[in-house]
Amino acid sequence: MALSPSGRLAVLLIDNGRTVRFWRWTTNASWEVSVASESPQSHIKFNVGNDVDVVTTGPKSATFWTVASNGDPAATYYERQLDTAANASRPVGDMTVSSYSFHKEEVLSGTTTGTIIVWGHQFGQTRRRQLRCVPMASTSSIVTVDTINELIVVGTQDQALRFLDFQFRLIYWFEDFNYGPINSLSFANVPQPTQTTPKPSSSSSPSVDIPEFIFGTTTGSIVKMTSKSIASAPKTGSARGFLLVKGFGCPLACLAVHPVEPVVAVGTTNSQVHLVDYKDKTIQLTESVQAHVAALAFGVRSGTVYLAVALSNGQVSIMTHGSGRLTPSAQFEFGAGQSMHTLAFSRSGDALALGSGDAKRHCVYLFRIGTAAAWEYIGRSQAHADRIQQVMFDPEGTRLLSLSKDCHCAEFDLGASDSPQAGLRVRHVSKICQGPEHPVSMALRPGELIVTTDAGAILVFRQRQPDAEWVRVRKVRGPFNTFGAGDRPSPVTLIASGPVWAYHAQGHFLGLLDDPIDLHRHTAICGHSSAIAAVAASPDGRLLLSADGLHHNVNVWNVNLARFRDTLARTTTRALYTPEEAGILRDFFSHCMIGEQQPGQYGGDQATIGQVLSARHCVRVFRALGYYPSEDEIGHIKRELCWARNADQEVLSKDISDDDLNFDIPMDAFVRMLMNHRPPFDDVSADAIQAAVTMLTGSTEEGEGAANLSALTSALAANGDRMTEAEFAACLNSIKSRTVPLHTADQFVDALLDENPGDFQHS
Repeated sequence: MALSPSGRLAVLLIDNGRTVRFWRWTTNASWEVSVASESPQSHIKFNVGNDVDVVTTGPKSATFWTVASNGDPAATYYERQLDTAANASRPVGDMTVSSYSFHKEEVLSGTTTGTIIVWGHQFGQTRRRQLRCVPMASTSSIVTVDTINELIVVGTQDQALRFLDFQFRLIYWFEDFNYGPINSLSFANVPQPTQTTPKPSSSSSPSVDIPEFIFGTTTGSIVKMTSKSIASAPKTGSARGFLLVKGFGCPLACLAVHPVEPVVAVGTTNSQVHLVDYKDKTIQLTESVQAHVAALAFGVRSGTVYLAVALSNGQVSIMTHGSGRLTPSAQFEFGAGQSMHTLAFSRSGDALALGSGDAKRHCVYLFRIGTAAAWEYIGRSQAHADRIQQVMFDPEGTRLLSLSKDCHCAEFDLGASDSPQAGLRVRHVSKICQGPEHPVSMALRPGELIVTTDAGAILVFRQRQPDAEWVRVRKVRGPFNTFGAGDRPSPVTLIASGPVWAYHAQGHFLGLLDDPIDLHRHTAICGHSSAIAAVAASPDGRLLLSADGLHHNVNVWNVNLARFRDTLARTTTRALYTPEEAGILRDFFSHCMIGEQQPGQYGGDQATIGQVLSARHCVRVFRALGYYPSEDEIGHIKRELCWARNADQEVLSKDISDDDLNFDIPMDAFVRMLMNHRPPFDDVSADAIQAAVTMLTGSTEEGEGAANLSALTSALAANGDRMTEAEFAACLNSIKSRTVPLHTADQFVDALLDENPGDFQHS
């Protein structure tokens, strides 16, 4: 993406570089142009002097664009192919980036072999063509090209930054940054040349006047070069910048949050573990390991903080963290084909569970810390037939749960696992889901097990009695985009974040979900431009940390519960009824609950009387409020109640009986159901309908007429919903689609309403 110098026009490359999208965000006008080229475009650059000229770069071609200057959504372009035989001394390679030169007449493109391609006008031609190829001294790939004052700035893959004059003579250079290849530059307060600025002559040498600048690297670092550091650099180019942000330099794999300090452990795919202070945004230390990091977990026992690191080569290391250092404590070897996919400490920190992601053996391992502060192997279990997705201890530390891709959840009894002789005993195995749907993650809350699936669903399980198997009582799955999944199912990962749940789905969506879980009580944002590798919450639940697996960064999000609650209040049905009406509903709810033979039979207790309603009494309360649904409508209502609780296809085909409605619904759910089914005409008189039709059609007693636009807009402003001009125009266009109206106001009332409009009721 590129932003114009005025900031009013954005240009994006989409469809793998084969389509260019233009967006004037100030007017919300956008349009797309497909590029008929065999060379997909990968880089965009605006002319720094206007919002009209744009160049896009592909491996084998450069495309020059001219955007309509009058604000029309239009742009024209022409394409020039790269002449790869233009330089006999060195292969030209593929083009990487382009930039307009000092006077905007020429365009400079860099290639993968360290060559600069010059595009310009020749012999009075209006379209640019390739003029020459200039090989640089270094054959390293050019990753950035820019112009500043009378100099050309070239950044290369070998971490060098070189300044040349317009005869391509080397003037100044930096070659020892060691921050990674530079891919972006920003100079401070540089006046742009005007059309009257004289072009530098070939004989004059430009003055070396380099302003302060900031550059970013492909390893995620941001470095500032101050005027002092630039001025103190000798001709050898030895200069040190001020490191603003230190990147990780490779894709991120996993996160684990310190239980006490504001520190997060970040595991990478290049065999490193970083400890990052997420409040100061600094890397405290970096620990190199022997293989890619697969999983991380923190635990604390008697004031000692442990960090467990699982590697892709089957090795698991346990280290203690203190005084800003990591000290090895224990190490276990499982073999190269037995890598651990998930691990977890118990709340007391004296037990560690591991889950295997190996393709041959799918085991759960348990270790405990002994009296000599040494970790001892307790046992393993092969209760699963597929990859272990997650292992987790209950808060009391007496049970261990493992979730597998084989759609089962195993529960292990830890009460007798105090010694190596006790082993790891399976208490029971529960079926979680079936068919193409597979579990992804799980979480515990008092009396319930929450499981998410790769189909975008959240399953709620309960135990009918202690130590029994988990039985599903609810399935939350509305429109797939409820959890950021777009138009297809998406894996959902759920974690606890204080009094609410945090989730990430569809790769780059991050959101909050209220408890109890409800489709309509959540918010979500597009947190990353690529797939989220991991999400973790701070111990107090006030911060969320998300790792971008592709772009090497960790985002820290503030969880504002007050704003979250306010957002939910404005988006739910609470604005649809007054406190007095809520009191009436509570009276009806209480009457229904007290009338039950066994209070609490359907999940209600003394605390919930007046707050929830048994689903089988929903129609009864509808009638008490003056809405009498037909038998067909009652069937639809019952089916919708069951579908909202458990979105299975079987609900749509079976007949719903009262035995299927033995569950409670909260007040908001009841009001939504009432608003969806009750006719909206019971509080609108026939006179009001006639007045509205008269205003829309402009009908008179003599016959047809024209609508009074002024009166219509005034009525909308006074009584209607707020509308944009585009929405208003669309409504007017739909109204005037016929030259002859179907009805005058009187004809409408006489033909479509009751013979006695004053006593009109919906039927």
